[in-house]
Amino acid sequence: MSHPAYLPFLLVWALPVLALQWLAGARYLWRERRRWPWVVLALGAYLTLADAVAIAAGIWRFDTRALLGVYLGNVPLEETLFYLLTAAMVVQGFVIAWAAWDERHALVARWRRRLRLTRQAREESVAIPPMGQPAAADPVGGGSIHDA
Repeated sequence: MSHPAYLPFLLVWALPVLALQWLAGARYLWRERRRWPWVVLALGAYLTLADAVAIAAGIWRFDTRALLGVYLGNVPLEETLFYLLTAAMVVQGFVIAWAAWDERHALVARWRRRLRLTRQAREESVAIPPMGQPAAADPVGGGSIHDA
């Protein structure tokens, strides 16, 4: 009995990367959503076409036991999906990197502001005094509940 192993491997390999890219750069990917998907489709189509030529020429073939058995011409569906997922990872990574590079000064300023606010909050926080000693800002001057 055959077991289609290529597709699950492909999904386990690519989906975490794609998810991480969306977590890290969703605003950039969404902003450019009308452009980059076309690049992914064009690259996937080109690579699938090149694969079809190579398969027809006998340059390589696939173990049919690891495939679902669905083909686009002579190219297994999993192979087309591989090209589309690979193109998506590369193109999305490029879109995120390009946008982050364009906004690098704003990103650095944002992170510096967050760091400054974190430091200020830490400096302004009041430390809890040990039992029996009054807090510095305690107007009553009381200490422990055991002093009563």
